Amino acid sequence: MKIDAQFLLEHPLPISVVSGVANGLIYKLRGKKVDYKTAATLCAVTGLGEAALVMYEKPEDRGPVLRDMSLLSIGIWSTAGFFLGLIPFMKWDPYMFSPGELSPPASPEPEMVPAQAPVTSPAVAGFGSVPRRRAAPPRRAAKKAPARRR
Repeated sequence: MKIDAQFLLEHPLPISVVSGVANGLIYKLRGKKVDYKTAATLCAVTGLGEAALVMYEKPEDRGPVLRDMSLLSIGIWSTAGFFLGLIPFMKWDPYMFSPGELSPPASPEPEMVPAQAPVTSPAVAGFGSVPRRRAAPPRRAAKKAPARRR
């Protein structure tokens, strides 16, 4: 396999590298850096899109490079190329995959509250504190009147 202009124009890797660089430049011009989650999403969408475009072409319409490639390999090459193009524009965090993120968060210790905590209700945005309602006294059962006989 020789690398010439036809190979560079047909193979998904160089095309995807150029697409990754172009997207990275757009992010750079907007003053942002690409994080790894965004890069993974963009790479997956690009790989699937490239494979979908080739899937609907007739095999005889494809060039000699794409004719011998499977859809899976086209998607993988596109994903890899796009990622290679985005690498210079990515934000690298040394603690990105730290073991602390992999472990479940520790449950906070319960806060001890006394049984008879003082009731303090702060006033809310111009409304005074609302008094609490008193519980209604229990109702007495009504006596039933004796039934009349006819």
